[in-house]
Amino acid sequence: MNIKPVFIWILFLFNSILSHAQFNPTNLRCEYLTEPIGIDVVSPRFSWTIESTKSFIQEYYQIEVATSAELLKKGSADMWNTGRINSSNSLAVFAGKSLHSFQKYYWQVTVWEKGTNKKKSSAVATFETAMMDPSDWQAQWIRDEHDKDFKPSPLFRKTFNAAKKIKQAKACISGVGYYELFINGKRVGENLLEPGYTHFDKRVLYTTYDVTSFLDKGENAIAAVLGNGWFN
Repeated sequence: MNIKPVFIWILFLFNSILSHAQFNPTNLRCEYLTEPIGIDVVSPRFSWTIESTKSFIQEYYQIEVATSAELLKKGSADMWNTGRINSSNSLAVFAGKSLHSFQKYYWQVTVWEKGTNKKKSSAVATFETAMMDPSDWQAQWIRDEHDKDFKPSPLFRKTFNAAKKIKQAKACISGVGYYELFINGKRVGENLLEPGYTHFDKRVLYTTYDVTSFLDKGENAIAAVLGNGWFN
């Protein structure tokens, strides 16, 4: 006689836990990067994962991309709105309006749980574009005057003056070979062997850095050390 009430209580508790299970779309990435600042792909890829307290199956998703976080909050994404897509995929390719160079975009994803029609929107994530158009390239290659037998690594340094406090600054840098970049005596970036190796006669990569915190009002100095390897 005492077993039945205990069994019912355990079953009720189990169902109660399931009914309050939570899920959340997280780990939002653009081109497999978190909050990237140097995207130059015309149709970048968006991906996400689901954190859930139980087994979760996604039935629908919706991606919204806007030029401001406020537009997303209003439900007025001005760059791309997929609408509700019937898919369990957690990867989608951008198919909205043309992206502009050096622009910050805001995006989020909403997912629906299969069988319950419950939905949950992610936090807002961002990505920033770099050089989207050939006309953005205004720089010229620079080099030292030594031949390939000169052993020390080439060094470059230039000073410039900022008349006002700098609100935001990005540095786009490339090298046919490897380099290290310094601003006001501080090394920019944490990676080694930048940029990635390619066949330099076909493609040369560049890296975009946010260097706002490196710069001061007044005089600044930017410097680079080049590699002295096989492509010297």
